[in-house]
Amino acid sequence: MNEKKSKYIIYDLPEVNSISSYFLMKSFPNKKFLLFGEGNPYDSDCEDFDIAIMPYFSILDIPSLSVDLFYNACSFSEMSAETSSKYLKQIEFSSKKYFSHENHDIRITYTIDGMKSQNMLGSELLPDPSLFKRVYKKPRVYGLPQDKLFKSYEYLYERI
Repeated sequence: MNEKKSKYIIYDLPEVNSISSYFLMKSFPNKKFLLFGEGNPYDSDCEDFDIAIMPYFSILDIPSLSVDLFYNACSFSEMSAETSSKYLKQIEFSSKKYFSHENHDIRITYTIDGMKSQNMLGSELLPDPSLFKRVYKKPRVYGLPQDKLFKSYEYLYERI
């Protein structure tokens, strides 16, 4: 019998990954983990894992049309528009079914090393319409403290 096994791969900042690794390993002691430096989760010799935790820059290693669901929680709103656009291109390349994200629609200008940059609004994070169709956009269903200051929305796109 050939049963498909669900696998979760988390891409985040290395500092966040160290906390996530500790929390998830303590919470799910019977799950098999693959951490950065132990192999590429897409290589055939590294298939025996339930949860992989990788640094954000290794998202570029994801093969074409290999991900069932990409999910982003609130971090596109924290990135520059240029960085968000690059991630969106990778998601379009790698996603074979769905792309979901929740982000806000507040423009933020960042200054880093004297250079100004702006974020991309959640409603601007639109995958290529020749590849994806929007299933829904709705207000976020759970509340976070920042929701008192600005609304966040949930989006779901399906590959055509």
